[in-house]
Amino acid sequence: GGAGASGASSETSSTSRTILLPLVGRHPERVTVSLYHTPNMPRAVERLLPNKFKETLGLQHMKIHVFDDTILMTGANLSEDYFTNRQDRYVVVRDAPQLAEFCEKIISVVSTHSYQLRSDNSLAMDSKVPDPLALLSKRAYTDSMKKSISDVIKEEKVEVTAHVPKESDTWICPLVQMGLYGVRNDQEATSALLEGTERQSSVSLATGYLNLTDEYVDIIRESKAKFRVLTASPQANGFLGAAGPAGHVPYAYIYIARWFYERMRSGERSDRVRLEEYTREKWTFHAKGLWYYLSDSLLPVMTLIGSSNFGMTSLATVHAPTVNTLL
Repeated sequence: GGAGASGASSETSSTSRTILLPLVGRHPERVTVSLYHTPNMPRAVERLLPNKFKETLGLQHMKIHVFDDTILMTGANLSEDYFTNRQDRYVVVRDAPQLAEFCEKIISVVSTHSYQLRSDNSLAMDSKVPDPLALLSKRAYTDSMKKSISDVIKEEKVEVTAHVPKESDTWICPLVQMGLYGVRNDQEATSALLEGTERQSSVSLATGYLNLTDEYVDIIRESKAKFRVLTASPQANGFLGAAGPAGHVPYAYIYIARWFYERMRSGERSDRVRLEEYTREKWTFHAKGLWYYLSDSLLPVMTLIGSSNFGMTSLATVHAPTVNTLL
């Protein structure tokens, strides 16, 4: 996730588009590269904005890997630092054909509504799908994406209802967040989970970028449960050392963390909310998730896995596709 139709993932000349182009040329029958582009960023604006700031207008944020009936859920991208010195989270679900098929359908819908990279390095939209950057077809594109995603979710609900297992010790519920297209499964489920916490229970929440929505902050303030919130220290923030204004982002999160802590204190919640920072020399922190513990349990009874940071950028209407999994 993170690259748009330009394929740009950094300020360098190496992009996801240039990296994947040779594979399309060598194996056109086996390799398809789809580049999502938000309809909220016209071409004129895209040309003016640095790549780092294009993400503020919208990006593809799903991190899903499907191998036959095996699914790898994570919040990590596939850049080099994730394989060397960036702390993240990865969960493998094996022998789950129904979940694999659902994830594949979501990927397929977003891919169909994306630009296709051709072997000559040109981009083209499916003739049956409106162009997200064409001024007169933005609404049609948005409606098409919303309907296609909603149809997949509705179909899955019917399928699950018809085949509820009689005996099982684990439930897996895929959640989709596409605020721009009116799909907010993840936001609704997370709010319900936080609101349903019991007095003696506890919640551990991790995010690389602490910028919780006002809704989540208010729920935590009113909750009787204990909360442990883990985020990146300024030294472990992925923007540390970035050129230009982006280099100041880690220090902005210091302010946000202080604001969050003060909000908890004002609600007499400082004794129940513990704020921690991840620090490890030469490492950055990008893990995200939520773990819910009942009062008498040493292990979590529920967890959220995926790409949401529980912040405004994960849920806002200008952003698109995010997929979480609730276990």
